[in-house]
Amino acid sequence: MLTKRILSFFAATLSVVAISFASFQGSSEDQKVIVLGMDGMDAGYAAKWMDDGELPNFSRLRAEGTFAEFMPANPAQSPVSWASINTGVNPGKHGIYDFIRIIRGTRSNPVLPTVGFQEPVKISALEAGLPYSDLKDFFPVLGIGLLLAAVGTVLVTRKKVAVGVLLIGVGLGGAGYFYFSWQSAYPEGKVFPTYESLNLADNFWVNLDNAGVPFRGQGTIVSYPTEELKHGKLVAGLGAPDALGGLNSSAIYTTATERVTSRKTIKPTLDGKSSSTVKIFLLDDKMSSKINGPKNLTLNHYKDNTGRVGLLSEIGEVSTSNLGRPIHPPTTVDLSVKWNKGQSIDLTVDGVTQNVALNTWSEFYQVEFVWNSKFSTWALVRLWVEEREGELEIFASPLQVDPEHITPGNRTSHPATFAKEIQDEIGRFETLGWACQTHAVKDAELSDDAFLADIEFTLGWRKKMLEAAVKAQDWEVLFHFFGTPDRICHMLMNHMDPRHPQYDEAAASRVVHYFGQDFPLKDSGLVIYKEMDKIVGWLLDEVLTDSDVLMIVSDHGFDSFRRQVDLNAWLAHEGFMTIDNHNRVAMPLTAKQMQKGTLKFVDWNDSQAYSIAIGKIYLNIKGREAKGIVKPEEVDALLAEIEARLYEMVDPESGEKIVKKVYLRDDLYSGKYVQKTEESAETRAQEGAAEITIDFVSGYRASWGVTSGGITLVDGVDENGDTIAVAGPYVSDNDYAWSGDHCGVDIHAVQGVFFSNRQTALPEGDVHYDSTHLAPTVLDLKSVVIPSDYDSRPLIVK
Repeated sequence: MLTKRILSFFAATLSVVAISFASFQGSSEDQKVIVLGMDGMDAGYAAKWMDDGELPNFSRLRAEGTFAEFMPANPAQSPVSWASINTGVNPGKHGIYDFIRIIRGTRSNPVLPTVGFQEPVKISALEAGLPYSDLKDFFPVLGIGLLLAAVGTVLVTRKKVAVGVLLIGVGLGGAGYFYFSWQSAYPEGKVFPTYESLNLADNFWVNLDNAGVPFRGQGTIVSYPTEELKHGKLVAGLGAPDALGGLNSSAIYTTATERVTSRKTIKPTLDGKSSSTVKIFLLDDKMSSKINGPKNLTLNHYKDNTGRVGLLSEIGEVSTSNLGRPIHPPTTVDLSVKWNKGQSIDLTVDGVTQNVALNTWSEFYQVEFVWNSKFSTWALVRLWVEEREGELEIFASPLQVDPEHITPGNRTSHPATFAKEIQDEIGRFETLGWACQTHAVKDAELSDDAFLADIEFTLGWRKKMLEAAVKAQDWEVLFHFFGTPDRICHMLMNHMDPRHPQYDEAAASRVVHYFGQDFPLKDSGLVIYKEMDKIVGWLLDEVLTDSDVLMIVSDHGFDSFRRQVDLNAWLAHEGFMTIDNHNRVAMPLTAKQMQKGTLKFVDWNDSQAYSIAIGKIYLNIKGREAKGIVKPEEVDALLAEIEARLYEMVDPESGEKIVKKVYLRDDLYSGKYVQKTEESAETRAQEGAAEITIDFVSGYRASWGVTSGGITLVDGVDENGDTIAVAGPYVSDNDYAWSGDHCGVDIHAVQGVFFSNRQTALPEGDVHYDSTHLAPTVLDLKSVVIPSDYDSRPLIVK
């Protein structure tokens, strides 16, 4: 741990130096720089609670150092803003514009949505460093085999034929068997799935590393896969996948024959295919099921004409040309339960049993999903146990990558052993980049109590990880991430905001016990800010020296998400989009009959614009979109018309205008990735930014459906009196538990925070602290050359 360096012998000398150099910061090598990322911490909430006396340590920073609003990148979304914080440039230079990006496809699927900050790729076994993936790895084995064969040959020539032949067979046959057994163990092509970052600019720690400055990053955002640093260590945050290779692999197990929630009703099945997250127990002499792991890429199953699925040998002599593509079955581990009703369960997963009390989380189970004799995927999983309407229900968290046994192709940490080093120090932790079960709460699969208990667990290991970094002293610059302020405000705003349509005073006043205290749910935001305040106090009182610099930043603030706006329905109402609501023989289709897939409802031959992602509008441009109709010379006039109409958009229920600001792409961004680019020596292939980015007034956000290219459709009547699908209402209440947000909201209403233990000032000409100030400031503090393409100069640190 860092301690106060009391150099009494040099006290007088240091006093003279301090007087002579008012801005003295100590030598670059001695000075430690700590950057805490507190995701979603809102400047307005922080200021109010400091004024109320609730945050004494943040108040110390405000009084003695710096507190300022911190302008997010636009839009105020985590991957966009953190990419700018990390790189010092606007999205036009790093290429990340949203949680969701589009892929422009074919005429049958003109536009598809996908993850906005990384893309799936394949990594070879050789690149993954797996054993015997390269022919030369077999040379030692082959050498032994040839040596045995040579000895056997000599023996044969000396008439010891039996022993000689045996040695020749063992030598050559053993080497051959060893070689082919390893080759057959690998998936076809010797490749494994992974991801590649879409951040096209260097993170500031790469610049530090190039200058020889030791860096430690714990939860670095949109930095998966982690960079290979010569002088640093990294554990990736947002973007690091789960053990399945996805971003959310949770599952629910229930004894119920039907599971009813506020969002949907599901009839569970044995294989869980009635929903991606629900499975049912097999009821015999004990309750049992299976946890599905990753697909076994080394095992090919096929489906025959009768629907049977299995190995070719199992489904008979059928030509593979009639079977289609192979099906890779999932790997599994066993799960079984002894239910002590009203008290607990004895929960056995992969042969290990824990007694888990109702309404609590288990400890981590370490499980092995076996592919074959050579390969397995290891994972960590926690399970929440509760009784629901007389039935037993178990929620399994996403499968975490096990630091002891890294999944082939996974690059969550650098060096690869770093995550295990941390685990050895602090115990098991969540390696999935988006820790906390927000998605399960959003879909009404998990209760507020299960969520808060998980948040408490996550905050616990993040604090231990910070303490371990301070103790390690193997860095000059440390970045450490806390995501809990963001997660709390996303999921519990419906209890915090009396104006939210879901607000219920009794539910909001319910007292819970987490973080070592009792509090009503309506105070959840304040409680988590106070937890952050305790961490700040510890750093100020026990860690930082006089020369050290602490900076705390958040990527955005927060707003209540009360009403949702269906931009595709609005585009249709305004005549910018035409609904394809007739079948091939020109008969009208009802809303129920319409295709529900991404933008499948669009008549591309008569539509000028479409919406996908969070608060974005794209033009259907001729030559760019597969069915584009807008000519280049029509673009400016069309954008002006859409912009003008957006500013006139009102909520039909209140009559209030709901668009705060319309940003046109070329006014908002600068850089080589603003527009669609092709692969070249200077650029990567990417689709560029949307033509229009919208900031709604406080309380409004793009609708859930429109983010993935959906629309609200209702039945209307055509000119012939026939029922026909038409665009429905474009504004409605947000009835999801995901009740707070910042995406696509007036950026001035969701300002993040900047705190420092030092007094700081803006460079001349700048009018606000923003996301591009951090990277150059860190580099400047460590005397590292600031890249010429950075969008801001460093803050003046006194």
